[in-house]
Amino acid sequence: RAHVYAQVPSAPAPPPTDPVPEELAPAALSEGSGPPASGALLTVPTVLTLFRIAAVPVFIAIATTLPPAAAATPCAVLFAAASATDALDGYLARKLNCVSTFGAFLDPVADKLLVCVAAVVLASNLPAAVAPAAITVAREVGVSALREFMAGKGLRN
Repeated sequence: RAHVYAQVPSAPAPPPTDPVPEELAPAALSEGSGPPASGALLTVPTVLTLFRIAAVPVFIAIATTLPPAAAATPCAVLFAAASATDALDGYLARKLNCVSTFGAFLDPVADKLLVCVAAVVLASNLPAAVAPAAITVAREVGVSALREFMAGKGLRN
């Protein structure tokens, strides 16, 4: 005669209680050979993202210190270079297998800073650009709000 045992599902394991996020732990800052671990704070893609953030005040300085006609080309070149790093950092993160939580957080922040500042600078020099700039900034804020809402619901990976 066979016995049938009821299987009681085991409780899920509690989340780790490590108070320091992996990407901020001192071990994550050590250098080694090969691609950095996914928890590394400063990876090549993250440095490219930081370049985009650093480009924002430079963009503002150029746009506000030079006459609009003289600032147009340097601002366009800087914006194009920063935009190119956006595509490059994502590609490198996947190719070098160094996607990090910090980089995933910082990348959209850098994008929004650059786009919103460029839209405001453009609108300040060209009245016809005010409405498109306002729409662009509103869209960026809306997308950020939606991402946070979805993350709170656990629907964002």
